[in-house]
Amino acid sequence: MGTADYALGETVMAQEFISIVMRNNDMQWVDIVTRTVDDQFVASSVGMAVQNKSTCPLNSTNDLGINFMSAPACIGNVFASITADESLLEVFSPIINGTTDNRKKSGLVWAPTFGDLTCSYCPDALKDATLARIKERGHLNCGVIVDDNLPGLTEMGKIYCRAIAVAIFWGGVEAVNIMAFTSFNSSLDFFYTDYVDVVAGGMKYSLVDDWSLTEWNSELSGDFAFSIPYYYQDVVYPNINNYTIFRPISLVTRAGDALWSSFVNSVVVCGINAVGLGINKESGSQMPLIGLFGPELRWIFRDVVLYSGHYDEIFAIAHNLTDDDTFDRGPNKASQAIFYWEY
Repeated sequence: MGTADYALGETVMAQEFISIVMRNNDMQWVDIVTRTVDDQFVASSVGMAVQNKSTCPLNSTNDLGINFMSAPACIGNVFASITADESLLEVFSPIINGTTDNRKKSGLVWAPTFGDLTCSYCPDALKDATLARIKERGHLNCGVIVDDNLPGLTEMGKIYCRAIAVAIFWGGVEAVNIMAFTSFNSSLDFFYTDYVDVVAGGMKYSLVDDWSLTEWNSELSGDFAFSIPYYYQDVVYPNINNYTIFRPISLVTRAGDALWSSFVNSVVVCGINAVGLGINKESGSQMPLIGLFGPELRWIFRDVVLYSGHYDEIFAIAHNLTDDDTFDRGPNKASQAIFYWEY
């Protein structure tokens, strides 16, 4: 290959992301670990920091059950270590600050940057479990939780349903059967019979008793996997000093098929990353190819963005916004933190 056949660009399209790694054969354990991390962020948003360490349990022999607020109360919230690094503090300070207005301005919609997207050994995901069943059926069955008070959120769910179908069926936007549900619980029978492949609008902590910040309900925990949140609904909790907590809304899949859950999550991740890459609906063909789901699905990022655009475009279309609108998006904008890292 001669030098005229390629060009060396200056944009890094991939960055390895460091995270907690768990085996996917014990989803209750995965739920406990991710809930612990999530509640570190919640603790930051409500201003919870280290309390009296003398009240912290010294070992795990007590029978008090799981209390997710023990971690921030005993070791501090998620931003405690960030404040020790001035270079990070400047970027994260709008989020660290406990005021609702500042957290809204900073944006909470976040996704990890792309890691290594190549894979020479990854098999064809279209021949595996859920994806194979959907491909053979000829369409995706996608549920949407309808919220009459948030029609824009409902519409975002429909867009993500079509985007997943586009990814599976190589641009086939009509290859989806969208079903409406009034709540996540009303979709459970369809989930457990494998009739519904994915549900948009799921709230992870609806599986927790009244989301009291401490209690954990193991009855449903481990049955479902949640994508990166694509929307944060602000809820005021009178029992904790009227704090506003932003509850994450995600795409929900059955936890038994990790490859399918990862595929669905990738659809959300690619739209958020497209914002940082400066790639929109018109330039969607510039999205990177991906080999993680086999050779037949290498174009999914391009297909998805060419259909739906990046995250901000999805939000605008769902809420019928124009460039001149002054609509208050709250925290539902891409967090500046994901575009911070200098490569």
